[in-house]
Amino acid sequence: MHSLKKEIVRFLIIEGLLWVFCFVAYWYLASRFPDEFFVLYPFYILLNVLVLGYFTLYFYFKWKWKKLSLTWNSKTMKLFFKNPTSKFSSVKLFLFRTALFFILLALTQPIVGVEKVKTSGRNAEVMLVVDISNSMNTCDIQSNISRLQIVKRGLNELLNNCKGERIGIVLFAQNAFVNLPLTKDYSAAKLFVNEIDTKMISNQGTNFQAALEMAQQSFTKEKNQKAILLFTDGENHSEIPNTLLETIKSDNDFLAVVGIGTASGGPIPYDLDRPELGYMTNESGKMILSKVDQSLIRKIAQLSNGKAVFVNDAFPNLSELLTQINRVNQGKVRDLSIEIKSNQYLFPLLIGIICWLLSLNWLSGTRQKQLNEA
Repeated sequence: MHSLKKEIVRFLIIEGLLWVFCFVAYWYLASRFPDEFFVLYPFYILLNVLVLGYFTLYFYFKWKWKKLSLTWNSKTMKLFFKNPTSKFSSVKLFLFRTALFFILLALTQPIVGVEKVKTSGRNAEVMLVVDISNSMNTCDIQSNISRLQIVKRGLNELLNNCKGERIGIVLFAQNAFVNLPLTKDYSAAKLFVNEIDTKMISNQGTNFQAALEMAQQSFTKEKNQKAILLFTDGENHSEIPNTLLETIKSDNDFLAVVGIGTASGGPIPYDLDRPELGYMTNESGKMILSKVDQSLIRKIAQLSNGKAVFVNDAFPNLSELLTQINRVNQGKVRDLSIEIKSNQYLFPLLIGIICWLLSLNWLSGTRQKQLNEA
């Protein structure tokens, strides 16, 4: 029992040192990179806490060795709770726990600072304007996949094909707001795209005027190609902004209106995450069917001298829109030095792998020594 107490004390020291290291590193990085330090997957921090819980149970069962051995087969007990030498236990425990700690830390994918990447690319500015009204929850293109989820798929693929264009995001329903200012950090843009949800605006509707105005105001004053990609199902609850569309046309800004949905349409769920709530109905209790308004989408594109595109594929390919934007941009390509968020997962992963390999080597070497002594 005395050796077990020493083992528990050693574990508490190891655990304390690891968490002190974690908090000191967090304080240092957060103070040095206040706007450029975060983790992509904080869930794995919770897993580290669960591992601590596992070791707590492990030592609890070892403490109850005598009682458990009365009901369990002794060979089974030795398999799970082998009583190694003090030296073997402390070194193996230190290496094994440290390996788990840093591997889980690497899985959080810590972002620390920025790094400059040289590339050649285009200098167009593209605002992605996304309709997040309730009708975008309709699952008419593919069952259980909403129009908005399909838009997000297409936007992620679009970002994969970007080569220097500055990308921004505007979300709108009855109101509009800038979700992401213009940036060349496509990894960050994907994070924002994946978080888009119809619940982000409570005031429902489809206000094209507010959306397009917000997009135009988000452009810089630079003399380069500016483009707006408007993603909507065309369910309009306000007047078409004729004057604004004429302004877009006179400014030679490129507007592509991407219609999402099918002509046959589908019902609008009250809550996409809670299908048991059913679908929206009108005042007479009849289920509302949301259909893509192709004539409206074509009219908006025509008034701005833009392009109308219709998507009824669950995996849309929007790269042709980038090609057309850059064609209007006269194919100008320049050398770029862009800043991207620096993912520092390799450092903790390397520590974790080294400790893991050392623990395996120590375990193998110690067992061989014990066999030789026997």
